[in-house]
Amino acid sequence: MKTHPLFKNVNGAAKNCIEAYLKGKKMNRLTCLLRHGNFDLADLKVDVEHFNKHNAFSVKFDLKIGKKRLISEEKTHNIREAFEIAFDKLVNQLRKLESIKHDK
Repeated sequence: MKTHPLFKNVNGAAKNCIEAYLKGKKMNRLTCLLRHGNFDLADLKVDVEHFNKHNAFSVKFDLKIGKKRLISEEKTHNIREAFEIAFDKLVNQLRKLESIKHDK
């Protein structure tokens, strides 16, 4: 799986925290769900943006698996909370997709 992080207006400490968090336990959840050869086809884009005026963060995951595309996005005042909620939304979408594939 290819991972493409993109950071806009994010300071260095938050950027390092998110990169380490993404490489750690979060990727294990995705690799377990991406099975049957889908792991090699997967392309994950992570967009993290900080809005200075509102002191808010936006985290967007865009996972492309072959012809399927899963998108999840969250905006909150806490970067870790936004990351967690958006990631959980992505995992839920992936679980639904995998269960539909295996039910057929």
